[in-house]
Amino acid sequence: PESVPVLGFLLERLAESAARGRDLRLAVPAHLVARVDRVGFAEHWRRGVVREGFVPMDAAGLDALLHRLTGVLTTALEAETFDPAAAGEVGAALVRAHLTDPSALAATVAAIGTHLAPRSERRHRVVQIQAAVSAGYTQAIRAATMAEQEQLSKAVLSAHAAAERALRTSEERLRAVFDGSAIGIG
Repeated sequence: PESVPVLGFLLERLAESAARGRDLRLAVPAHLVARVDRVGFAEHWRRGVVREGFVPMDAAGLDALLHRLTGVLTTALEAETFDPAAAGEVGAALVRAHLTDPSALAATVAAIGTHLAPRSERRHRVVQIQAAVSAGYTQAIRAATMAEQEQLSKAVLSAHAAAERALRTSEERLRAVFDGSAIGIG
């Protein structure tokens, strides 16, 4: 989708450079190469997530999510001042999208480790990004679990209170029948 115009532009640049006899490796602007790598990374990531487990969304929704999250990861990787904390949001976003099967996290960490910057001097950053994604994922899972437990506790208390009210009402009706009868029940 968004890579088609980029690829068209790249082909035009390559053709122009070849016609001028220039070295074709210099024909592609660096920011466009990074963008193509982002698309390839997101596609690899999607294949890993889909292959490993249940995905509770359609292909277009998953693609959109992973392309957006790829932007977050590559921005963190390429930032002049490195701060891996933003990558924690990627893990939390996976949980919000209900990609909570452990294999989704495993596929994510594997994709980051092997394809985010495979031949880069920034490998130390990749490891820190993997850690931040895992931490964000774990914190989001924990928060979701706590929220679900709280909802369950409230539902149990509410059901218990409703059962007690129903019991009192039933006892009151039985007492009214017993007290109102002319002949003793026994």
